[in-house]
Amino acid sequence: MERQDDVTRRTVVPRWRAFRETPLHELRSMTTKSTTRDRPSHILDAAVRQFEKSPTAYTAAEVADAVSLLGHDDRASAALRYLQERRDALMPMVTERFTQAVKQHSHPASPTELRGAIAQKRKSLIDQPRNSIGHVEIARLYAVAGQAKAADRHMEMAVKISPDSRFVLRSAARLFVHYDRPEKALYFLQRSNSIKHDPWLMAAEVAVADSFGERQEFGIRQLKRISGLEHASINYSELASALGALEDRNGAHKIARKLIRRSLDHPTENSLAQAVWMSTKAKHQFVDLNLNPSEQAYEAGVFQAIHMKEYQRADRFAWNWLNDEPFSSGPAVQGSFINCTFTRSYSRALAFCERGLISNPDDDTLQNNRIFSLIMCGRLDEAQKILPVQGKLVHDPQRPIFDLALHGLWHFKSGNFSEGRRFYREAAERALPKYPNLYASAISHWLENEVVSGSVDRAEFEQLSFQLEDRLKKLKADLTIWSATRDFLQLQYSAPTQVRTIVNPRTGEEIRFIIR
Repeated sequence: MERQDDVTRRTVVPRWRAFRETPLHELRSMTTKSTTRDRPSHILDAAVRQFEKSPTAYTAAEVADAVSLLGHDDRASAALRYLQERRDALMPMVTERFTQAVKQHSHPASPTELRGAIAQKRKSLIDQPRNSIGHVEIARLYAVAGQAKAADRHMEMAVKISPDSRFVLRSAARLFVHYDRPEKALYFLQRSNSIKHDPWLMAAEVAVADSFGERQEFGIRQLKRISGLEHASINYSELASALGALEDRNGAHKIARKLIRRSLDHPTENSLAQAVWMSTKAKHQFVDLNLNPSEQAYEAGVFQAIHMKEYQRADRFAWNWLNDEPFSSGPAVQGSFINCTFTRSYSRALAFCERGLISNPDDDTLQNNRIFSLIMCGRLDEAQKILPVQGKLVHDPQRPIFDLALHGLWHFKSGNFSEGRRFYREAAERALPKYPNLYASAISHWLENEVVSGSVDRAEFEQLSFQLEDRLKKLKADLTIWSATRDFLQLQYSAPTQVRTIVNPRTGEEIRFIIR
């Protein structure tokens, strides 16, 4: 199976949550030294004037949209009161933040629930066609439903309506990166007036540009100033984190450490996840991986719980992360990997895969992990129908290796041991010497199936285990899958064997049970 942290690059691309669930610090205004013309407050001024001239649901929603950028302002009170008084007739996604306390919300997960939620938002947008928040919200639902064209269309409309809104631009950046179009995200960010003074948008620009090796224009100018600070507020956390990740990749490790430390003065959940991820990949630990993270730090919690070998907790973090970013393949891949490798709860792994495939039906990693889980659940007929076709032309040179290993697993579980060996052998041979981590995965699963099938006794396993581990270390392969496999197999061999005898009361026949 595959995992999310096989990637070699992570950046602080903005989180994209529903508007009512976005933390207030991401929406609150900041005091700046920019000119009146460049200040985002002119958006609110214009919206309020238009509402006073023509008080309608549409103009009130424009004011609410401006508040999403600036935070609450007394000038907006009349328009917000207008929405509050008519909240039953207007869409909740505009009014809820201003009329009641934020609560924990459930997310539509099944295709049926998503269709219903989308229909409701579409109906609301008929009365408020220029409500940029509404377009962002329905774009997110379309993204969760796997309807990329509709999501893209509504997000473009949102950016055209509110080209300077922090909430809109950060949401757009995440969507376009999700669809592997970072250049489009960078275009909208860099043409915004707000990016000249808004560190939240600068952070998004640095992260997005870094994700595909493009030049940063605005955020990079803050590098010297932020690295020299003694303390940074939460408004600069993600910018410091994005710059720190960039400098670390460029080899400026000393400056990177300073920037990451500043990002952790008052971290966002995203900048904390970046620091934890970097700590698992580099020699220098930016955070203590043995400390328990906040229950709301889902992604960081996954990596820290795996490090501490608290796999049930890692599973819970991964599921919460998937609920937080249901359109993303990352948490679904990570959750399925945890349950295939560590907890060996294959039905749970399958649940992660099937949830993730709603939004990402063409994701090869999720498809691979789904087939693996089906086989391990004993659903061989279902798995056989969707096993990858051998010899198919693919752009990813690693994909055929994963496919061969899946065929090897299917044959072993079907009792065709010789065919299973043939496929695993070919997978391992293709993986060497270019992909040592893939070799480690293929050879680990091959050995496990040999042991489970009874082809390898304990003495042979001990000898093979020693030889294999030595070879993987020389190859500098990731030992995660091998270590989990070795521990599982050692447990199988070390479990005390008990033989119990019972007597069939009808026939008097003795029946022996072997219990491990």
